[in-house]
Amino acid sequence: RASWVLVSKDVIPNSLSKNFLQQTEVIASYLKTDIFKDQEMPEVYKEAIEEFEAKKAGIQAILTSNWQEAAKQLSELKINQLTRQLPVETMYDFLIYFKNNKKRLLESKYTWTYRRASAGRLVSFGGADADGASVDGWTSVIVDGLLGVAFSRSL
Repeated sequence: RASWVLVSKDVIPNSLSKNFLQQTEVIASYLKTDIFKDQEMPEVYKEAIEEFEAKKAGIQAILTSNWQEAAKQLSELKINQLTRQLPVETMYDFLIYFKNNKKRLLESKYTWTYRRASAGRLVSFGGADADGASVDGWTSVIVDGLLGVAFSRSL
């Protein structure tokens, strides 16, 4: 996607140790309380939050019984597509930041992207230390203290 994008250098506060659905709730709250705190929220984000709220209970109901379908629905939510990156975008940001600042983003953490791997798992990127970085797939019910969500917003 060709666009200007604002991205966070770290994961959103309170997004660690949550499954993908819970992280999406954190994103919706973060948009309301931090990103658009003292300004009118653009319609596209309002609609994305409304879509999420309308589908949240249905996704929650199948989160463990049919994680593949839950992952599909989560990856297709507008809020996740607007605020989470593709794996390649996350990797690109990491490489450019490292080249320009000689510091590694997501060195000891991981961020979930909105893309699914071929087996249906949601793709993460992180653990970017001197030995390299990790791109992996996780089921949407996984909760890990190192797995959060880095925020991304197109301008």
